[in-house]
Amino acid sequence: MITENLKIRHYLNQSNQVHSVGSEYFYPLELSIVFFEKSINVRSKIADYVKLYSRDVKKLFENNNNISRNVLQGYFSEKIFRKIEKEKLYPIYDLLMDEADFVKRIIAFHQPFNPENFTARNFTWEYADFTTEVGYILDDAIKEKYRTELKGIFARSIEPKKSRDTFQVSNYFIHHINWDNQFRDFYEMTYEVMPHDLKLVENYFSGDLKTLIKAFMAFQTQIKIIRRTFEKKEPGKISVLSWFEWEEGIKDFLRTKFEKIFGKKKSQEYVEALHKILRDHFVNSAFHT
Repeated sequence: MITENLKIRHYLNQSNQVHSVGSEYFYPLELSIVFFEKSINVRSKIADYVKLYSRDVKKLFENNNNISRNVLQGYFSEKIFRKIEKEKLYPIYDLLMDEADFVKRIIAFHQPFNPENFTARNFTWEYADFTTEVGYILDDAIKEKYRTELKGIFARSIEPKKSRDTFQVSNYFIHHINWDNQFRDFYEMTYEVMPHDLKLVENYFSGDLKTLIKAFMAFQTQIKIIRRTFEKKEPGKISVLSWFEWEEGIKDFLRTKFEKIFGKKKSQEYVEALHKILRDHFVNSAFHT
C-alpha cells in the first residue's frame, strides 16, 4: 500500500545556492517525496551520513579536495550526480538508497496517514527527530521528568513544617545545576560529591522515575558496546542509532545484556521503561499535531 502510493527521488536544486569548482557548478541535494498525490521537497541529509565514509569519497574523486569537500557537504554537480546514479558508485549511491528507505519507514510509522499534516516543514522536523540517536532523546526526557518532580518536591517543602534540608537541596538542584549537561554526568558527579543530598530528594521520587533512572544509567554502561555493534552494520548504510534501530535490534540486544546483569524480571522492567519514553516521544511527534 505504501510502496504503491509513495515516490521518492533525489534531485539537485538548481534554484538554490551554487558552489563552483572551475567550470563545474555544484547544487544542494534534495528529496522529492510524493505520497497519495501530496508532494513535498526537503533537503537531503546526505552530508550527515557520508561523514563516516570520507576516505571512500576522497578515493572516489581521486583525492580532488575541492570536489570531495562539496560532496561531503551535500553538494553535487549534474555530471557527478548522473555518474553516481548510473554507475551506482559506493558509498554515495548506497547511502542515497538507504536514505530513501529511511524516509519510507518514517512515513510508514505514521499510518494512518493524514495528508493535511504532510508538509515540508513538518517532515523536515520529523526527519531530524527520527535521525536523532535514542540516547539523546532519553537524556532529554529523563532530565525533564527529573526536574518536574524536583519542582514538585520544592513546592511541597516550602510549608513551614516540612524538612528544611529537602527545600534547600531541591532548590539547589533546580536552580544551580547546568541542565544542558548530560544527565549521566550530573548524576554520577552528584552521587560522588553529594550522596546524602541526592538520596534525600530521591526518597520523594515516584517509583516510575526511580526505575527510569536505574534503567537509563544501566543503558549508559552499554552504549559503547551498542554503538560498536550497530554502527555501520553493512557498508553504505546510514549509521544512526535511531528509533528504527531500537525497534529492530537495540531493544532486544539490551534486554539480553540486562538479563545477565539484573535477571529477567529487572531486565524486562528496565527495557520497558526506556521503550515507553521513546514510543511516547515518537507517537506524539509533529505528524499527529
